[in-house]
Amino acid sequence: GTILLLFLAIFGLVFFVATGHAIRFVAHLLARGLLKKDICPVCRAEGTLEPASTGQPNEIEAGTRLCRACGAAYLATGAEAEDDMVRYASPARQAAPA
Repeated sequence: GTILLLFLAIFGLVFFVATGHAIRFVAHLLARGLLKKDICPVCRAEGTLEPASTGQPNEIEAGTRLCRACGAAYLATGAEAEDDMVRYASPARQAAPA
């Protein structure tokens, strides 16, 4: 009985990790589609995306886009950019409390 529970837990973990990767992949695909249409995936505002730039080379990954409306930042892959990567680049995020 104990060995069975151990194997069930191991295979359950593999299942949930694989499901998490699949969900992340689909979310990135959907975000990329919206980014191509110049729509923010977070607030759905149109025409508010602009290239992220801090004026310092290599600080922000190429292709990162910021939303002027909500401050969300997305990489070219569709993944959401890390907060500490863009926090000083976005006026909307600077105004928000940490």
